[in-house]
Amino acid sequence: MKTIIASTLLLLAAATFVSAQSLTCQRTNLTQGGFTSIKVAESWFPQQSRFQINGARVRSDFHGQGTVKTTKNRVRMTFDMKSSNGNTFKMRVTYIPSSGRYTASMPARGGYAQITGAGGRCVTRS
Repeated sequence: MKTIIASTLLLLAAATFVSAQSLTCQRTNLTQGGFTSIKVAESWFPQQSRFQINGARVRSDFHGQGTVKTTKNRVRMTFDMKSSNGNTFKMRVTYIPSSGRYTASMPARGGYAQITGAGGRCVTRS
């Protein structure tokens, strides 16, 4: 019985951590690949981003609303982003809690190369 109660408390603690988490991420690297200039790349991958994770939903100060999928060692966030000409692109941000690092990328669309994007470090608050 004690094992069941301890396991339940542990699961609730883990669920609370995932369901209410704030991240502030600082970009430390950026690739220009897939963009016409570094300035264009910077317009898609800001120097700093904030994410408020609440269960399976996330809100970003730059990317807007998105969804979250959490595995045992990664938090994967996906956002629908609109370009200046109205096309919608997926933006994927992967946060690795054990290292505090993140990567951001845009998956390939028909005929285009995947945009590796950016990476950096995040500070978390629960």
